[in-house]
Amino acid sequence: MENYTAVMLEPYLLDKDGVTGIPMVQPKLLKDAVVALDDADFQVHFHASGDGAIRQSLNAIQAARDHNDPSDGRHHISHLQIIHSEDTPRFAALDVVANFQPLWACADDYINELTLPFICEETAR
Repeated sequence: MENYTAVMLEPYLLDKDGVTGIPMVQPKLLKDAVVALDDADFQVHFHASGDGAIRQSLNAIQAARDHNDPSDGRHHISHLQIIHSEDTPRFAALDVVANFQPLWACADDYINELTLPFICEETAR
C-alpha cells in the first residue's frame, strides 16, 4: 500500500488529495478485456490488492457472465488484500476462485508500518 498500487474504495488516510490508488488497468478496459477473454474460453487470473481492485475484478467477471454464454471456466483473483464485506458473497455467486496469500493477515512490522497507517481501523479488521 505504501506505493499506492492497492486500489481502495476509500482514499488512503495519509493522502490529503483523496487518492484511492493507481489501477494498473482502467475499469472499462478491464471489463471489455475480460468479456472478450471469457468469450474465447480463457480463464482470467487477476492480481488484486485493495477492496477497489477486487471490486473492479468482480465487476469485470460479472460483465462477462452477463454477456457471454455459461462456461466451465473459473476465473481467479489472487492476493485479496482487503475485501469489502459486500463483495465476499460475490465470489461464490460468480464461481470465482479466491486465491489468498495469508501473509496479509500477519501483523508483522511490514503490515504495521507499511499498510495499517494507510487505512482506517474498520478496513484493517
